[in-house]
Amino acid sequence: MKRDDDKDPSLFDLPGWATTRTDDPSSSYEAADAVAPKVSRLHQLILDILDRNGRRGATPYELIEETGVIYNTIWRRLSELKKMGKVVNNDRYRPNDRGFNETVVTLLRYADPAAVPFD
Repeated sequence: MKRDDDKDPSLFDLPGWATTRTDDPSSSYEAADAVAPKVSRLHQLILDILDRNGRRGATPYELIEETGVIYNTIWRRLSELKKMGKVVNNDRYRPNDRGFNETVVTLLRYADPAAVPFD
């Protein structure tokens, strides 16, 4: 999964990401290989949206609205991107469709100086 020439941590380098176990059947390896591009595409989609939004960033709800992906999946991808050092929460909030405030997430390069890591 990880190539020697990769400079950024890949999804499969993250702690707790179990691709396969040594005693798994070959179908598990095939499944892990099949899902990797889809997960990477979603990471890239989120990064593209956040890059386009610049300092404005996006809330998880806004990312759901724009991508059509369910909340749990967006939340997991944001957590992974945080572990990769690509996104931070920006200590700002905007209301979701139910009126509850959600944290605004930005790319690290657009973060306010007071930004704290996204949890």
